Amino acid sequence: MSDLSIPLNGFERAASQIDFTASKIARGTLPSSSSPSNSSSIEDTVDLSSDTIALLQNRLVAESNLKAFQSIDGLQKSLFGVFG
Repeated sequence: MSDLSIPLNGFERAASQIDFTASKIARGTLPSSSSPSNSSSIEDTVDLSSDTIALLQNRLVAESNLKAFQSIDGLQKSLFGVFG
């Protein structure tokens, strides 16, 4: 039998990363155009390009793990139908 915990763990990890990145974007500050780029007054900045890419990558990972979970579940149901 296949282990459903592997895609489930992958899905949970990706969902956690999505939550982390979304929180980072929500609480971050955007660099001000009036401030110099090397100013020490900006403590937290959000790199929207990198964070958007991270969100998209983790969404794809979550979708892939969900599809794997559904495939394994369907296979197990089919096997139980044949042998059960």
